[in-house]
Amino acid sequence: MTIEYQANFRRWATIPQAAEYTGLSPTSVRRLISGGHLTAHRPVKGRVLIDLRELDGLIESSTSTPRRRRGIRLA
Repeated sequence: MTIEYQANFRRWATIPQAAEYTGLSPTSVRRLISGGHLTAHRPVKGRVLIDLRELDGLIESSTSTPRRRRGIRLA
């Protein structure tokens, strides 16, 4: 089952596809690229691809420790 999953896993996505995958806007994905948090691969001129494995790693590393003292105060 694991081998089958890896064989069918789509690794590369365009900026709009990566934005839909994460629930972010395309502008936010571009900001991650320009900020150096995400690598943009340009196989041909005018085509930008994002490695979804790298994007998953970025999401997992940023959400591993929940932040405290954020949100609405209840008192």
